[in-house]
Parts: sequence; structure tokens; C-alpha cells
Amino acid sequence: MTTTEQTVDWRVGLPEDLRSDPSILKFNGVEDLARSYVHLQKTVGHPPDRVLVLPEKEEERAVFAARMLGFPEDEKNYSLPLSENVPAEARNGEGVTWFIEQAKALRIPPAAAAKLYEAYLGRAAEVEKNTIEQREKAVAEQIAQLRLEWGQGFDDKVKSANRALAAVSDLMAANGYKGEKLAEVLDKAGLANHPALVHAFSSLSRFFRQEVAATNVAAPGVGSLQVAAEDLTRRAVELASKDPLEARRLAQEAYRMRTAMTGA
Repeated sequence: MTTTEQTVDWRVGLPEDLRSDPSILKFNGVEDLARSYVHLQKTVGHPPDRVLVLPEKEEERAVFAARMLGFPEDEKNYSLPLSENVPAEARNGEGVTWFIEQAKALRIPPAAAAKLYEAYLGRAAEVEKNTIEQREKAVAEQIAQLRLEWGQGFDDKVKSANRALAAVSDLMAANGYKGEKLAEVLDKAGLANHPALVHAFSSLSRFFRQEVAATNVAAPGVGSLQVAAEDLTRRAVELASKDPLEARRLAQEAYRMRTAMTGA
């Protein structure tokens, strides 16, 4: 019997659809077919009925994979299973809403997204803590630098700088500025204790005193700074209802004179 006859013989008992299938023709007998099946099992690792069949389209495969990893079929049901360690303020608001929208767009399963969000919160808190510590360290170094430079005069010069800062803020307000106080702006920027600015305002304090003193001497009949300040205050009261802006300007000038009288 020839090889061809043997090949045909082993397929005789198969149904017609299998006997004529091209994939069967390459096998010389039942033994070859059995070995091929065993090899296939070892290669795949699972029986054929347990092998996943992925969708053909790439977008469909992405959705299929996300579903297998726990992404909800209805995105309205998407939520982060956050642990108890996450504070209440971090569970609501624009920040977490934005994060959830990004996680949904990237098809990140809720469980994985929650861990990522908590890791982000932890890192953000660490960065904020380090920033505060660095700012506090910088402030301490700046104050130490000024103490070393000014010695016993440190307290008086700082008071003078603070008075000048207040006077500048008052002048800004008198000229119509309605924003944050200058001291608050400098503090937020971490510059409130910067040596250069403390020096600048301390120098301005002396300038204010000299300017007011010169104005007082040059104005005949005005008298002392106290008298001038009282006169400005009186005029400010008189103009309060007629010209509020001018009244405010006069009141600020009176305040500046009183500051100059008590300045170091």
C-alpha cells in the first residue's frame, strides 16, 4: 500500500467537512494529528475553548481590555474606590472631577485610578511640606542676616521698616488702590523678610521723616508736626462729606506725620 493510500485511509471515517478540510491534508495519520494537537495545547497553555478572542478593531480591543480589567460598561458608574486615608476635601471639587474625567478618557480601571490619585495626593502633600520648610528656613536665614548686620539696632530698624510699609500702603489706598495690602502681597511672595526690602523700607522711613520735616519748616505758621497733623485731621473731617477722596488724602498725610514723629 502506498503512502497516499495510507493517508486517505486514516481520513475515511471522518465527516465530509473535516475530511476535505485543507488543514487535515498535511497530516499523514492519526499520530501526526495527535502530536500537533498536544503541541498546540502546550503553546497556548489553555484548552481552545478557554482562549480569549480579541475584537478585530483596535478601538474595540481597547474597550474589551478595559472591561476585563474592571472598567464599567456604563461610564456613569465610574467612581474612585478611595481609601479612608484620603481627606474629605480631596474627595470632592474640581481637582478630583478633572482627574476622573482624564482616567475615563484613558480607560484606566477605577481601582488603578484610585491608587494613582492617592499616590498623587501623597506626592503633592510632600512637595507642599518641603516648600513650607524651605520658605521658613529662608526667612530664618534672612532674619539672622539682618540681626548680624544691624546688631542692637535690629528691632528699631524693623519697626521703622514696618511703619514705612504701612505708610506706603496708606498712600496707595489714598490714590485709589483697592487691592491687597502691600504687606500681604509681600508675605505671600515670601519677600516680607527679604533683607533688601527691609533695608528699602527702613530707608523710606527716614525719607518720610525728612520730607515731612522739610514741609513743616517750609510752611510758615504751621508750627510743629503735631499742630500740622491736627490741622490736616480737622480739614479731613470738614471735607468728609463734600470730597471723600481729598478727606482721605489729608487723613493719610496726618497719619504719616504722626508716624514720622514717633519713628526711630
